[in-house]
Amino acid sequence: MMKKAINSYKNLFCIVFLLLIISFSLYFILHNSSFTPTDDALLLMPHFFGDRYIALFDRAKLDSDARFLPLQFFDFNILFVLGISPKYIEISAFIYLAIKFVLLIFFLLYLFKNISIITKRKFDLLKAVLCISGIYISSDIAQLFSMLCYMELTICLFLVVFLFFMLKGYQTDKKKYFLISFLFGFYTTYMKETVFLIPLTIAMTNLLFNKKLSKNAKIFNYSLILNCVIFLTLYYFIAFINRTNIYSPISMFSIDRIKGVLSNAKYLYLIFFISFYRLYKVFIEKDRNNILFDGVLFSSCVYSLSFLILGIEWSFYHVVSLVLFLIWVYSISYNYIWFGNILIAFCLILYFDIKRINFFYYYFDNFRKNAATSVKMLENKKIAFLLPKNATAKNFNWWHLKVIEKYYFWRKVGSNYGNLSIDKLQKLINENLIDYIFVYSSDLVNFADVQNFVYRNKLEKKGDYWEFNCYKVIR
Repeated sequence: MMKKAINSYKNLFCIVFLLLIISFSLYFILHNSSFTPTDDALLLMPHFFGDRYIALFDRAKLDSDARFLPLQFFDFNILFVLGISPKYIEISAFIYLAIKFVLLIFFLLYLFKNISIITKRKFDLLKAVLCISGIYISSDIAQLFSMLCYMELTICLFLVVFLFFMLKGYQTDKKKYFLISFLFGFYTTYMKETVFLIPLTIAMTNLLFNKKLSKNAKIFNYSLILNCVIFLTLYYFIAFINRTNIYSPISMFSIDRIKGVLSNAKYLYLIFFISFYRLYKVFIEKDRNNILFDGVLFSSCVYSLSFLILGIEWSFYHVVSLVLFLIWVYSISYNYIWFGNILIAFCLILYFDIKRINFFYYYFDNFRKNAATSVKMLENKKIAFLLPKNATAKNFNWWHLKVIEKYYFWRKVGSNYGNLSIDKLQKLINENLIDYIFVYSSDLVNFADVQNFVYRNKLEKKGDYWEFNCYKVIR
């Protein structure tokens, strides 16, 4: 009787705690979310310019950075299919992001329940909630909650669904579950170039070390590998051979960058250490009792290593690895020594990173708040841009400031930063045709000419906005 009462209180605590986590996350996602700063403009720009659907390919990316992610934003087309007007597209996009986060939590819970069934253990809600809350040891989650253009949360959702139906397939040996799992694995592969490593690692681990695979399971795993081969073939002929950079102009392998990423994502130490330990146990000691989930662990490690090798300095990419790692953690949660030590490690990471986590939430909340304030300041004002040569509305990556909505005025002044552009801009000022000027801040600017222009017209600097300096015309 006492044990039953304790379990009831424990479950009640878990439910309340989980609801608090979800509520906080939803508040942060939706707070000040009616404005999309920086690269979010690129995601929603097709709709503002009358294109009903986000294109599968970005030719500029294919020709320069060897990027190949045709399905990166494709799921956002649901907003266009629903016929949402440009006036509400931004808040709708953030509501959509919030829905995807709730679905991620929902499928994680059901995935953990399936793991309990497969491992023949009783589902433990407390352990499941603790594993889910482990997501928040990453300060980068604040960035993923704040920006639409980063697809890591969507990738996490689709991978969790992929694993959920994969486990259902292993549990029932029914083709329909394997098929659904394959479709999600296929889709996710084309969302970011390195994602193919996850289903590939899982499939190869199962084929090499899992001797209990049924015929349907083997077909499923070989299909995953075939999909990865097709992806790499397409990637090579469509993107790689046209490259001028690899992945990003700032991609560069260096020890300092690795140290920087590990400093910002300390949980990677844990992922790498446990992955190599389990690799030793699997290869040398033939310990393959948890091989189905060891494949998930190895994929987490391989995915993060790929970014370190590429020299990508952004730590938020590794949130995908963290979610995969937490799935493995739940699979061994029956082992109280392992589970307890991992929880202690999480607490230590949280202790050392709490200031950084708080800063990130504060920074991104204020970032969007300041952006929304700026939009209000610029409403119904006439804005001019000084842009680099050949910049156009559809191919230039700028912080759009809602200028592409109907009630804003904008124009490109001149074609470069030469005297002609400055002269044209001066004429517009003399004729009282503009209220604010945004100057693209890069090495393309003739800094001396711009500074002389600002001083001569006594322009008031209103702030730095991503890649632009904003100046108010004083009359």
